[in-house]
Amino acid sequence: MSRNAAALLLLVLAAGGCGSSPTAPVAESDASRAPASAPADPAIAVPGDFPLTEGMPPNESGEDIVVAGARGVGMRMLDFCGTRPLRGLEVADRATAASSGPEYSSTRDLMVFADPQRASAVAAQVLDAAHGCPVEESGPDSETLTEVRASDAGPGAATVVHTYATGGLVGVGAEIIEVVPVGTALLVTSSYAEWSPGPVLDDGITQGRQALAPVLEAMRAFGGTVPSTPPSTAASAVPADFPLGLDLPEDGGDFDVVPPSPEADGVGEVEVCGSTVWPAGASEARLAVNAHGPEHVDARDLVVLADADVASTVVPQVRGVVEGCTDAPGHQVWTLHGADTGHDSVTFSLTWDNGLGASVFQLTRVGSALLMTHVYGEGTLDGADRTVRERTALTRRIAPAMCAFTAAGC
Repeated sequence: MSRNAAALLLLVLAAGGCGSSPTAPVAESDASRAPASAPADPAIAVPGDFPLTEGMPPNESGEDIVVAGARGVGMRMLDFCGTRPLRGLEVADRATAASSGPEYSSTRDLMVFADPQRASAVAAQVLDAAHGCPVEESGPDSETLTEVRASDAGPGAATVVHTYATGGLVGVGAEIIEVVPVGTALLVTSSYAEWSPGPVLDDGITQGRQALAPVLEAMRAFGGTVPSTPPSTAASAVPADFPLGLDLPEDGGDFDVVPPSPEADGVGEVEVCGSTVWPAGASEARLAVNAHGPEHVDARDLVVLADADVASTVVPQVRGVVEGCTDAPGHQVWTLHGADTGHDSVTFSLTWDNGLGASVFQLTRVGSALLMTHVYGEGTLDGADRTVRERTALTRRIAPAMCAFTAAGC
């Protein structure tokens, strides 16, 4: 069981017994406690029939899952390298619930604030803390790895994943943390189970988010927006003439070129200081292309996400991961570069402090679509600026076609 999930469970047991409401508040500032009487404004009060426990796994003991108010432990102990972003908060109302069984646990914490700006700010604080703690030593030759992923749960939402490595190998068992602000409310959940890395963990994230659907729907009462119906096929389909292969070399001779196709490898997985920044969430449509030659790689991915709100969270999340990667493993050097694509974008490079080899990545969003390009050559950080200029010029030529994935055009 993860350190966060185990700590939360132990606190619940110590306060009032498994499955029962704690009898004493967790030590915290007076300002963080809910008012003695329920707030009059429904936008800052948790309704009595709010479905916080719907979809949660049952308690092993068979006891009902109890919803606790401000006295519940909830996610207060969420910890990223010593930073606990959910402690000492001034909330207008709060509801928490927890359940557990053999090798699984589930915790949900719904916080309601005086205004939507505060809910969004606390969500950002949680994600900033996660970005700043990609790797944390948890014991002899063991580490907790933190990865922030894009989420389709709504604007400003993200999924944080804790996995656990021993001797450099990630084992079975992961904690999935969902962070979802909606209007004046912020939902933070933790689910731990024996998920293995890769598709099994990905399925766990998808199933967990589906289980939260009734909770997210009920959060509409706090204002803001929650995604409901998926976009139409026409809005998400990639046009047949999309210019993803612009300026690629001819196939044959020194170059092996895979033409644009949804099945092409494209950029593949990009991991920065333990966080996977690409691919970015579940896509509605995809197009990719690859070109390989002597000491040269040119790979491009176009993906269309559920909507523009979901896609808008990806670029800032990637920027935060790269910016926080100041102590990369091995001899890696990750660097942010300034570039103006004319759209929401981030450009960064991977070089090495002990030899040649330079990769430049550029991620650009237009509407609900994301374009990621990657070019590799036998260069150094000193020569990356020229590659950045060339990539930016390419993106500026491709991006107009991405206006097809906006509501009103560019």
